[in-house]
Amino acid sequence: MTHVRRRTILAGALATAGALTLGSRRARADTPRFSRILVYNTSGGLRSTAAFNAKPQGDLNPWGVAGTSGVLTLGNLLTSVPAQLRYAAPSWPGAPTVPSIGAAAQSFAMVGGCDHSPGLYRQGDHPDDVPRMGTGYFGKPSAPGLITALNRYIGADAAGPVAMVGGIGMLGTAVADWVSAAPVQLEYYGLPPAPPSGGSPTVGRPIEDALDERLRAGRRSLARGRVEAYGATKEALRRFGPLLADPALKIGNPIHLDVDVAGISNRMLLEAMGNEVSDTATGAPMGIRAAMAVRLLQMGSPVVGLGLGSFDFHDAENVNGPPIYTLYARLIAGIHFALANILDEDGAPLLDSTLVVTTSECSRTAPVGGFNDAGGSDHGASDPAWRWQSHVVFGAGVTPKVLAPTGDDNVPLDGVGASTHALLATLCQGAGVPTDAIAQLWPPGTDLYPEAAPMMELFD
Repeated sequence: MTHVRRRTILAGALATAGALTLGSRRARADTPRFSRILVYNTSGGLRSTAAFNAKPQGDLNPWGVAGTSGVLTLGNLLTSVPAQLRYAAPSWPGAPTVPSIGAAAQSFAMVGGCDHSPGLYRQGDHPDDVPRMGTGYFGKPSAPGLITALNRYIGADAAGPVAMVGGIGMLGTAVADWVSAAPVQLEYYGLPPAPPSGGSPTVGRPIEDALDERLRAGRRSLARGRVEAYGATKEALRRFGPLLADPALKIGNPIHLDVDVAGISNRMLLEAMGNEVSDTATGAPMGIRAAMAVRLLQMGSPVVGLGLGSFDFHDAENVNGPPIYTLYARLIAGIHFALANILDEDGAPLLDSTLVVTTSECSRTAPVGGFNDAGGSDHGASDPAWRWQSHVVFGAGVTPKVLAPTGDDNVPLDGVGASTHALLATLCQGAGVPTDAIAQLWPPGTDLYPEAAPMMELFD
């Protein structure tokens, strides 16, 4: 198999962007705390009381507590199927083993009790909580998703696309004036075989753009949105076609296992995620997606959303929960290892400048005995177990600490907890989004944002 070594990130190819843009070039108000964000979303509702904010009560956590790691309390559920775990990384220098989630979590921080609507009613179903996690709102269809907002303000000059890999709920939703800032949806099995060919930048493209604008100007409402989405897709292909067709991103194809960027091969990234790799196979799809997300960050994407699901176990959670939670934790450990061992252009680990945060639309209830009659758990009603969910945060100089900690009953110790608006504002402020833009997205001091300030103490 041919080994291909590359030392650049296609900067020259990406410098020839088309006439449209995928974001705003508005000056940032604050110095960014980090230059990359990875949002790791678990769809369906992750049972955080059994994961990184594990509780001793059997109703909230029927699998029990494994112990503490740094400031976090880990549940047995995270490593409950050890037979599926692989840690060997023979292609990395020195053939190391990837540290376990227990070792990696020592540097993690956590928002312990986060509520989409502090003190207010929530339906507690997916149509309610998915948009709240993605945009901060329910019943506000014009609201952009977090990743869409980040794309508008920090994606314009990036070397790589703001992208979604797998399902990430409404974190990437884009409607009305936000359509042109929609992130690019990618799958490892759907990448272009070659960069798209187009007309001459000086002759063909201006004519094409004029026709597109004429089409857009003649449409209104939803029809205009569809035309704008078409234009955004075309612009993404113009800007990022060479990158998306690059073999270094085709991590799911065995013929490209030894293609590398700056010495980090596709094979190495898959090993970091615990995938079983051979010359004819690249392993589990979620490991491929996680490896692809890290590669995108390395190749210049400022924001990547990575989705894993589904965790909506209303039944058979007792049987089907352990394998997916074990995979979830193993991929977090792999992402931490890869980012800590890949160097940026200045020779520093990517982890130093990349913030990783976990999200899910809700947590899950605490049925008597730990499971409902169908062996699962639910969400909704007055049970505090599902309402306050936990978010793990690491990288980018984050200090290991727990904000808005919860007690053994999963109720915030201060009785209030943190708001989702505060979390979303924190991610945007840390990325350098202008403060006035953040205030327009999530106005401080409202019922949904009572703290009226982002959680920048994560970095103290």
